[in-house]
Amino acid sequence: MLRFSLLLLCLIALSTNAFAQKTSSKNYAKHPVWITMMNDSVNYFEALKAFNTYWKSRPKPSEEDEIIGEHRKKEKMGWKAERAEERQEASNKLAFQYKRFKWWQMKVEPWVQDDGSILSKEKQQEIERKLR
Repeated sequence: MLRFSLLLLCLIALSTNAFAQKTSSKNYAKHPVWITMMNDSVNYFEALKAFNTYWKSRPKPSEEDEIIGEHRKKEKMGWKAERAEERQEASNKLAFQYKRFKWWQMKVEPWVQDDGSILSKEKQQEIERKLR
């Protein structure tokens, strides 16, 4: 029984530690957790903190027309650009998520409560019906 209790206590301590690491600013700086945060029912201010922390030490994505121009230059370079193209593809995925987050931010900002929670779609529709 004592072994079971100790094992259970260790598991609880490890899961608490893992959860704390997931939500730390250090983790926010290394991993783009803000991507999944905008899909979950998450605290708006926490998602914004994760987004800003991640992009604090990284260059912001280019505009679409700049990306298209770079792609055309690489096509002319041929096989030499293959490795650079792989890196660019990963960068483009992050650029898409960056722009997607900015769109999400603009869309939900009017519905953010003081505690950071976002009103449900049903509540949003109810408020919009009352305003008509």
